[in-house]
Amino acid sequence: MGTSLPDAAVFHQKEASFPDQHGDYGSYLRVTVPDTTYRRLLASVRRDPTWHRKAAPLIGGDVLETPLPRLLYGAEANKDHDAYVFIGFGVDERTVIVYRVSS
Repeated sequence: MGTSLPDAAVFHQKEASFPDQHGDYGSYLRVTVPDTTYRRLLASVRRDPTWHRKAAPLIGGDVLETPLPRLLYGAEANKDHDAYVFIGFGVDERTVIVYRVSS
């Protein structure tokens, strides 16, 4: 699920919780990328059968606070540990939001 970002990427927010006694944690990233990178990432996610389109911008029962994505996809990150990754594509066609949560 990894991909490299161009030097022009601007990281606006990145956060992670400290793992609990079971090793579960959450992480959040909001980055602005060039429109060509945005389109490449979106096309890649759409082609990959592990990603599934989500109808509402809900993550872990909470609505994303900044900015709500136009499209949201989710994938299972680790079947053994109930870990999930979500990727949202902003309406500005440059903002990408990535959220990982395990429980």
